[in-house]
Amino acid sequence: MHTKVTIPKLTEFQTRELLKGSANFIYPYTAIIVRLDTTICSGVFAKSFGYHGILTAGHCAELILEKERIAFTVSELAHQLWVDCKSLEHVPIEQVKQNGPDLSFLIIKDAKLVELLERQQKLFYDLDRQDVGLLQQSLITTHWCICGSPREKLDQKFALINNEAHVLNTTPCVCMQTRLIKIQSDDKYDYVHLESLAKLEDYPIDYTGVSGSGIWYQRFVTMNDINYRVEPILAGIVVWQLPRKNNSRIIIGHCYHSIYWHIRKALKEKRESCSASTSHV
Repeated sequence: MHTKVTIPKLTEFQTRELLKGSANFIYPYTAIIVRLDTTICSGVFAKSFGYHGILTAGHCAELILEKERIAFTVSELAHQLWVDCKSLEHVPIEQVKQNGPDLSFLIIKDAKLVELLERQQKLFYDLDRQDVGLLQQSLITTHWCICGSPREKLDQKFALINNEAHVLNTTPCVCMQTRLIKIQSDDKYDYVHLESLAKLEDYPIDYTGVSGSGIWYQRFVTMNDINYRVEPILAGIVVWQLPRKNNSRIIIGHCYHSIYWHIRKALKEKRESCSASTSHV
């Protein structure tokens, strides 16, 4: 019996519970980066053509690389993981522009750091093994979410550890349900527009810090039209927020073609360039 993607024949409560449960799949791929000044950038741990790194917005990559070191949030327990920015290599997708493109990949050059992240149960989303055709079919507008860390949710406390004063920054990783408004293209890059709540329930008022977050499409899959599961697929990267209207905001990001074509193309060309350089030594 073949699995199939479908509109679920479920109650509203059952649908919400399955959507909520899909966060457990998404969290391990989510990167939260904090600067010493508590600027927060989000991203997606990803891999392509043998490179492991962070897929994020271009302006986030620039904010990260402005500093000598940044911190990764990798555990729910108190910890500090400072990363020397020299261990990151920036692969920009063109120069960042106000209206796009605004997309980058930060290669993690330190193999030990990759191993450490994996020991902390972080996963690298494989951009080379995704069926992009699934995102070119009819899409359910309410089955979209973004996952990152809103700056306003940062909780800062002071504590004594080994008789030394420390600042403890709690940066929650949050999956937020959104609604698809539209997907559009400028003939080179594609962009997705989502509507997200603001100031309602636990949703942030301001989405600063969420830039670079993964945009996920939550596919409902079933084998028998009775038992369903959600299989999220990375569909975009958050870049901009529009001014809040009433209790919602429009979130705009690069969509799947920008990721699976432009990011992979840049990394493929880099891999081929490195291979050519090595062969001529």
